Amino acid sequence: MARKSGKIKGLNIRTGPNTSRNVILALFADDATVFLSEDDKPSELWEILDEWCEASGAKFNKPKTVAIPVGSTDYQRQLRLSGKLNPDHDDSEKLDAFDILNILMDGEATRILGAFLGNKTSAEQKWNTVVEKITTSLERWNNHHPTMIGRRLIAQMIVGGMTQFLTRAQGMPEKVERRLAQIAWRFIWNIPTGSPPIINDFLFAPFVEGGLAALDLSARVEAIDLIKL
Repeated sequence: MARKSGKIKGLNIRTGPNTSRNVILALFADDATVFLSEDDKPSELWEILDEWCEASGAKFNKPKTVAIPVGSTDYQRQLRLSGKLNPDHDDSEKLDAFDILNILMDGEATRILGAFLGNKTSAEQKWNTVVEKITTSLERWNNHHPTMIGRRLIAQMIVGGMTQFLTRAQGMPEKVERRLAQIAWRFIWNIPTGSPPIINDFLFAPFVEGGLAALDLSARVEAIDLIKL
């Protein structure tokens, strides 16, 4: 409806030297991302969405909606100050009039389909939430006193499973990679601090060579990067 209504202009995004694409809406499962130009009016967008919700039985959670300003630095600044896509629009078009209270500042990011997007965010910042979740999950597993083989499987499941998508989508900075690798081998060895009793090559080696075939995070990140080529 938003694409076909003719009321929403959307954003024209350059896809090549001489090509561009107009984008209005991206949907996946229960996530929706809407692209609005400075000429678009939130009132017309929500009129369309409210009609669609009434017909489909779905419901948009407006207070959870996040706005990411795009465009020039001056435009982004005026959007944050005025709360309007266009300074010439009247106050009824302010985003907070539609319960959109969160306009991201520089350095802030929001999660969209597992990736973290925002303006002037650092690569490490996007990983902070993931690292915290991994640490918390491993601490919870540690309370069950698993064996070393169990710890190897848990590290593979938690550290490997919770980082794969974001690594594929946005890459893993070396600093984060080193931190997560340390978290993984310390969990496997069950030592909260200090160095491993023997070199970690033992952990990564296959069973037939006397190793544990544990997750080699560096090798996996390299493999994911190669897939992108």
